[in-house]
Amino acid sequence: MRYITGLYIIMTSIFFLNYTSVFLLNNDYSGIISWITGILFLVGTVYFVGAKRERVSE
Repeated sequence: MRYITGLYIIMTSIFFLNYTSVFLLNNDYSGIISWITGILFLVGTVYFVGAKRERVSE
């Protein structure tokens, strides 16, 4: 259950970063937000792979 919560937090962070960039910052910092979103995606992928490996080893 904790893996689902962690992935949900990462997903909502990406969502809120994108909408903050578009609506509040008027795309002034879209490049920086894109990099942060990419890094969060990679963190989520590593988190998912780690969870899957732990589940398989059980």
